[in-house]
Amino acid sequence: MCSFSDCFCKYVKINDPITCTSHCVLWFTVDDMLLFEKTLFGVVYIPPENSHYSDIDMFREIEKVIVDTNLQVCMLGDFNAHTKNANEYVNIDNHILNACNITNDDQVLINKLYILEEYNVSPVRFSQDNCKINRYGKRLLDLCKSTQLFSVNGRCGSDRGIGHTTCNNSVIDYVIVSPEFFRSVIDFTVLAFDPILSDVHKPVCLHLCSNIRPNCTISDTDINDSDIVITCEDVLRSIDTQNTDIVTINNIVEHCNSIIKDAAEHADMFVKCTSNAQKKCNKKYSHCKKYFNSVCYVKRKAYRRSKKYHYRVRSVVYHKNMVCKSKEYKKILQKQFSEYQRAFVTKLRGLRTSDPKSYWSLLNRGCDKGKATQQKVTMNVYFYHFKNLNKDENDVDIVLPENITEYNTVINEPISEKEVVDAIRSLKNDKACSKDMILNEFLKHAANKLLPVYVKKFTIVFESGIVLETWSRKEQELSPFNYGLVVNSSDEKIIKSV
Repeated sequence: MCSFSDCFCKYVKINDPITCTSHCVLWFTVDDMLLFEKTLFGVVYIPPENSHYSDIDMFREIEKVIVDTNLQVCMLGDFNAHTKNANEYVNIDNHILNACNITNDDQVLINKLYILEEYNVSPVRFSQDNCKINRYGKRLLDLCKSTQLFSVNGRCGSDRGIGHTTCNNSVIDYVIVSPEFFRSVIDFTVLAFDPILSDVHKPVCLHLCSNIRPNCTISDTDINDSDIVITCEDVLRSIDTQNTDIVTINNIVEHCNSIIKDAAEHADMFVKCTSNAQKKCNKKYSHCKKYFNSVCYVKRKAYRRSKKYHYRVRSVVYHKNMVCKSKEYKKILQKQFSEYQRAFVTKLRGLRTSDPKSYWSLLNRGCDKGKATQQKVTMNVYFYHFKNLNKDENDVDIVLPENITEYNTVINEPISEKEVVDAIRSLKNDKACSKDMILNEFLKHAANKLLPVYVKKFTIVFESGIVLETWSRKEQELSPFNYGLVVNSSDEKIIKSV
């Protein structure tokens, strides 16, 4: 089976006239608009040697297609061929070619090892295959020599100089290409074994580069509007901190924050979340377990048939047959369940470090989310419990002194630009935002333009002594915004630091 992305479908032709049907290869061509040359791809599966479906003529059939098409070739798949470190090319010495009076142009066609050197590909192929070269391996080497193809295994990418095994302790999965195709190869990797994908084979990953450049226009227009900053500064200067109220302060702070949010929105820094809820359908829900495969289905069907015959005709023969089928059914259920558990645990151990998102997705999939849980304790009980728990029995109201004549000049000094800059720099990156939707990174990048606005805004809040509504957390009792675990706004962090 081959799958393609929608954006590549117009370049791929599976039913191309130059390709042909094959018993062991799925052929398709990729247009030269996507790659540097029109390329013939082949997904290969050759049955194991000495099996009922094995046939040595399959290699002759592949060779005929490659010769007839006369295109750049890339074949990948399971060849079931053991080749070890044997060379798949014939290195003819140039002195022999000169002695045979072969011109330089013809020598280039005969010996293509120089192409590998141009693309920094080692002519020496490495392999960790410990198995003896079999008949399929010799036939594959002859195929490569006659068609001048080279193996990517052990030559490119992460597998260069290594030649990782692809099936147990052997290499039977290959990527075989024309020498000109190496300029399109970016990386080649033999991935870790995944029992979900195959029984014993490891996935082989081939990264290719394309000569298509994305047709996108980047807008480099300067949308810096300094008039907004000047207008905001004029509004802040006109406020009398002694004769103002909380409504005015809230409006001014919201207006200052809107400058930052508008700039972030123009830069496409806000992500719109959409619901992924699927529409309900009338499909019947399958109650089969995930380990219940076709083998279990066949055994269950045989058991039910024998049970039905036993109830129709009460005899010792049908009874023994029913007991035998029942034991087989139970045995295959236990076997499939244990294999499923082992595969699941193995996959979890691999995903825990490589892909945490898929790791937790698999764990959550096993939880009983659909079952309704009974809430034994209400939220109000929790709320009043912790409220009374933190209540001080000897809590006495503090009486503030009146007619204070001594002033702390250090505390009452105006807020300086250096204090605001130091407070902004102390903010950490990659932190969640609060209800105002302003990240710490927004304030850091806008500081060079909006620093006077920041200073004047915090000075007004400090001198007026008015606590903003976004800082006071006067929400409902059960709202999470009332408690310390909720993220504080960036303005609140800065004013506290100052």
